[in-house]
Amino acid sequence: MPRGVRKNPAKSIDDQIAELREKIASQKANLKSNQDKLKVLEAKKEKREFSLLADALKESGVTPDKYPELIKKLSGK
Repeated sequence: MPRGVRKNPAKSIDDQIAELREKIASQKANLKSNQDKLKVLEAKKEKREFSLLADALKESGVTPDKYPELIKKLSGK
Protein backbone atom coordinates (compact mmCIF):
# COMPACT_ATOMS: atom_id res chain seq x y z
CA MET A 1 0.00 0.00 0.00
CA PRO A 2 1.46 3.39 -0.96
CA ARG A 3 2.45 5.66 1.87
CA GLY A 4 2.06 8.92 0.02
CA VAL A 5 4.22 11.26 -1.98
CA ARG A 6 7.78 11.79 -0.83
CA LYS A 7 8.39 15.27 0.48
CA ASN A 8 12.08 15.36 -0.53
CA PRO A 9 12.76 13.59 -3.80
CA ALA A 10 16.18 11.98 -4.01
CA LYS A 11 18.86 14.30 -5.33
CA SER A 12 20.29 13.50 -8.70
CA ILE A 13 23.90 12.48 -8.93
CA ASP A 14 24.72 15.75 -10.70
CA ASP A 15 23.19 17.73 -7.84
CA GLN A 16 25.21 15.72 -5.32
CA ILE A 17 28.42 16.31 -7.29
CA ALA A 18 27.72 20.04 -7.50
CA GLU A 19 27.01 20.20 -3.78
CA LEU A 20 30.25 18.40 -2.92
CA ARG A 21 32.24 20.68 -5.23
CA GLU A 22 30.79 23.70 -3.45
CA LYS A 23 31.70 22.23 -0.06
CA ILE A 24 35.25 21.53 -1.24
CA ALA A 25 35.64 25.08 -2.56
CA SER A 26 34.39 26.47 0.74
CA GLN A 27 36.78 24.28 2.73
CA LYS A 28 39.71 25.34 0.51
CA ALA A 29 38.91 28.99 1.19
CA ASN A 30 38.67 28.26 4.91
CA LEU A 31 41.99 26.41 4.81
CA LYS A 32 43.71 29.33 3.07
CA SER A 33 42.32 31.75 5.64
CA ASN A 34 43.52 29.57 8.52
CA GLN A 35 46.96 29.19 6.93
CA ASP A 36 47.23 32.98 6.65
CA LYS A 37 46.23 33.39 10.31
CA LEU A 38 48.81 30.77 11.30
CA LYS A 39 51.57 32.64 9.45
CA VAL A 40 50.67 35.87 11.25
CA LEU A 41 50.68 34.17 14.66
CA GLU A 42 53.99 32.42 13.98
CA ALA A 43 55.55 35.74 12.94
CA LYS A 44 54.29 37.38 16.14
CA LYS A 45 55.71 34.52 18.20
CA GLU A 46 59.08 34.75 16.48
CA LYS A 47 59.20 38.52 16.99
CA ARG A 48 58.41 38.09 20.70
CA GLU A 49 61.09 35.43 21.09
CA PHE A 50 63.71 37.64 19.41
CA SER A 51 62.67 40.51 21.64
CA LEU A 52 63.14 38.35 24.75
CA LEU A 53 66.53 37.24 23.47
CA ALA A 54 67.59 40.82 22.74
CA ASP A 55 66.51 41.90 26.24
CA ALA A 56 68.47 39.06 27.83
CA LEU A 57 71.57 39.94 25.83
CA LYS A 58 71.31 43.60 26.82
CA GLU A 59 70.96 42.69 30.48
CA SER A 60 73.94 40.32 30.32
CA GLY A 61 76.26 43.09 29.20
CA VAL A 62 77.56 41.08 26.25
CA THR A 63 78.51 43.34 23.36
CA PRO A 64 77.27 42.61 19.84
CA ASP A 65 80.77 41.80 18.62
CA LYS A 66 80.85 38.90 21.12
CA TYR A 67 77.53 37.35 19.94
CA PRO A 68 79.09 34.92 17.40
CA GLU A 69 81.61 33.69 19.96
CA LEU A 70 78.87 33.23 22.58
CA ILE A 71 76.68 31.30 20.14
CA LYS A 72 79.56 29.00 19.20
CA LYS A 73 80.24 28.27 22.88
CA LEU A 74 76.57 27.55 23.57
CA SER A 75 76.15 25.30 20.56
CA GLY A 76 79.30 23.33 21.39
CA LYS A 77 81.06 24.03 18.10
